[in-house]
Amino acid sequence: RGEVGRLLLGMMPLVVFVAAQAVTERWEQALDRVSISIALALQIIVMVAFLRVIGTELSMPPAAGAADSVALAEKKPVGAVFDGRAELTGYTARVDPTAYTLDLALEWRSLGRFDHPYFLFAMVVGPDGQPLGDDNWLPIRGSYPTTCWAPGETIVDRHTLALRGVPPGDYWISLALFDFDSGERLPVVLPGAEEETQVGLGPVGVP
Repeated sequence: RGEVGRLLLGMMPLVVFVAAQAVTERWEQALDRVSISIALALQIIVMVAFLRVIGTELSMPPAAGAADSVALAEKKPVGAVFDGRAELTGYTARVDPTAYTLDLALEWRSLGRFDHPYFLFAMVVGPDGQPLGDDNWLPIRGSYPTTCWAPGETIVDRHTLALRGVPPGDYWISLALFDFDSGERLPVVLPGAEEETQVGLGPVGVP
C-alpha cells in the first residue's frame, strides 16, 4: 500500500510485455499456455484486489455547499472589486457591547479564479480613530478558501472580531485580502475611486 503500491502499479505493464513475448515463443506447448494464462490472471486479481483502491492521500476539494450562498437580506452595498477576481457586493456589521465583539458578514461575488488562497484582514477603528481590534482568517472558517470560488458564485462569509473596548460612537472597518506568505495585499477599486489596498466599511453606530 502507499508509495510501494503505486510503484508496483507502474510496473504491472512490464508483466504483460514479458507474457506477450512468452506467447510468441512458447504458445504451442499446452503447459506453457496454462502457465501464462494463470500468471496473467493472478496479475489482474492483484491489481483489482489491492492496487486499484490506493488513493492519492490528498484531501477532496470542498463542495460548493460548504459556503453560505444565500445573499444577505439586509446589507449595506459596497461594490469593491479586488484585483478583478472578486467583488464585495455588501456587508452587515453589528457591535455587541456586552460581549466586546463585532459580528461581520461579507457578501462576495466571484469574478474569476484565484491562483492560491487569500486571507482576509479586518481592523476595527473606534470613534477616536484608535484601533480596537483586528484579525485575519480564511473565508468560511477555512473550509472554503478563495481557490474554490467559482466565477459567478455568491459567497457569504461570517466572522466575529474581538474588541478591546466598546466606547459609544461610529466604528469603521478596514478590510483587505492578502497573501499570507508574502503579506502582499490585493488591489481593490471602489466605483469612482482610485485603486487602494484596503476598503473602509462603515460607519457602524454604537449608542
